[in-house]
Order: sequence, then structure tokens, then C-alpha cells
Amino acid sequence: MWSRAQQYRLAVEQQILAHELAQFTFHNLTGDTYVSGWQGTAGGDRDYLLKLVLGPGYPDRMPSLYVVSPITLRTYRNRSTINAMGLSHRFHVLGTGLGGCVEICHTKPELWDAAMTCTAVLMKGIVWLEAYEAHRRTGRDLCEFCVSSKSNSIL
Repeated sequence: MWSRAQQYRLAVEQQILAHELAQFTFHNLTGDTYVSGWQGTAGGDRDYLLKLVLGPGYPDRMPSLYVVSPITLRTYRNRSTINAMGLSHRFHVLGTGLGGCVEICHTKPELWDAAMTCTAVLMKGIVWLEAYEAHRRTGRDLCEFCVSSKSNSIL
């Protein structure tokens, strides 16, 4: 499935990831490649399973980042779920996928660049998880925690 250039890129990505975020690992390097791993938050209440799916166009096409577990993400005071919101700027989600789990909006699609690494995307996922936990404590929208005031870019 992967071209020689993509195979080289994935090998470099594996090295970076092993050094920077060792809790995440690559899977299915010859086919439907993805990266997954468990990540805790500063609050320490629970761990989350993140899954970064690299499509056949990677790195020229933006990968998809999901919160696979827990599959249902409750909002402040359990009023609703992020899963039910669909596309939401307030919560930086693109909707659901992979059996109903939340897809995180880690980068505006028009700002995606092939120079961005899996490690950088996963770090944005970790920031998203921290913002989600802050939302659960305060009720504030995730966009209040994730948007840079300088560039108005996501995470």
C-alpha cells in the first residue's frame, strides 16, 4: 500500500514517536496503518485511548484522530454527549466515526501540511483531552481552552 517514500516517512515517524510519546505505537505498517495509545490527563480521573488513522494519501492528506475509549464522551454535568453534537467548533470535533467514537479536529484542513508529524497531531490530541477534562470541571467550551489568540488556529 505505501510507496517507498511513504515507507521511509513512516520509519522516521516511528522513531520520533518512540522518543517523544512512547505510550503510542504504530500498527499494520503494510496496510491500514494507524497509531494508538492510552493517555491520561492532569486530573488523573481516567485514561483515554487515542487512535490516529493514516489514510493512503498520508502525509499529503490529513490523518484522522479519534477518541476510541471511552466511546461516549459526556459533557458538563452529563447533560449530553459530544458524540451527539456532530461537527462542532465549540468542541473541536468533526463528528463521529469508527463505531460512533468522537473525531477530534486537530488542524484546520486547509492548514494541513505534509511536514506535520504524527507526534505533533497526537500532542494536539493530548491538549484536546486536557481541554475536555477542563470542560467537564467548568462547563466552558473546549474552544476557550484550545484556540490560539494569535492565529485563531485550532489547538
